[in-house]
Amino acid sequence: MKMKLFLLFPILFVLFVAPSTFAQGGVKAGPDPSTLRDPDLERDSQHNLEVAKNYFKLKKAYVAALKRCEEIIAGNPNFEKIDEVLLMAGQSSLWLSQNKGKQKPDQYVSFDGGEKKTLTLEQFREMGRDYLNKLIADHPDGVFAKQAQEELRLLVPEDEADTAHGRQMAERIRRLEHLSRPLLAKLIRGARAVLFPSIWEGFGLPVLEAMQLGTPVLTSNQGALAEVAGDAGLLVDPYDVAAIAAGIKALDADEALRNRLAEAGPRAAARFSSGAYAARLEEMYARTASAAI
Repeated sequence: MKMKLFLLFPILFVLFVAPSTFAQGGVKAGPDPSTLRDPDLERDSQHNLEVAKNYFKLKKAYVAALKRCEEIIAGNPNFEKIDEVLLMAGQSSLWLSQNKGKQKPDQYVSFDGGEKKTLTLEQFREMGRDYLNKLIADHPDGVFAKQAQEELRLLVPEDEADTAHGRQMAERIRRLEHLSRPLLAKLIRGARAVLFPSIWEGFGLPVLEAMQLGTPVLTSNQGALAEVAGDAGLLVDPYDVAAIAAGIKALDADEALRNRLAEAGPRAAARFSSGAYAARLEEMYARTASAAI
């Protein structure tokens, strides 16, 4: 009986308190639950996000990145940067579905009733799609919504290889395995252009190598790649397929553009030579020494 009274008390409390709220001019809405954030959870989530970004961007360890993102999504769905977490979870899942990165997809393990399970490539693909769709639905005006939309737009149907377009692409595109340095340099030097519209790079060595060899380069207008290429490369938005296509067409059709980039490339690459680096280092030491005197 005591237990029944204990359970009924909150209900009676609500019944007696609620009318006074209505009497004061309508229902007063409480704070938005999505804005209530625990400081400790926020710190833990921020730490997990930084670790996930390190796995994702630097180590190309997409299983580890995905696991960290899942911890944040499950433990703190109201995290201030949850849209960035959803994007990384979606991209990690999609890239695992394509066997990209330094970790094999079967390293992602979950347990169902004590039974160890892994995901198929198609399951990774669907999981990635779900994360990106959730980002767009929950944060349509967020800074990562556009990237999520582009990732979804780039998803190719599984049966594309059976279409006429898929067969045509298979005939025109050659996927090469590991190449020796001399052969790689020969291919780059003889190419009409090098296309490297990467989403993120720590530096961008392929761009620098192509410029050193005098080969026109199309690359991303974001991050380190834009800094390395500068005016010596044709810069495009890596999330804009139309812009990439237009850049490829321009390089193919415009001989003057190719010649300009081919001439500018070696000069731009010289900024990163060992001699230029040594000169900048010597200058820095000289300024430091003079400032200390």
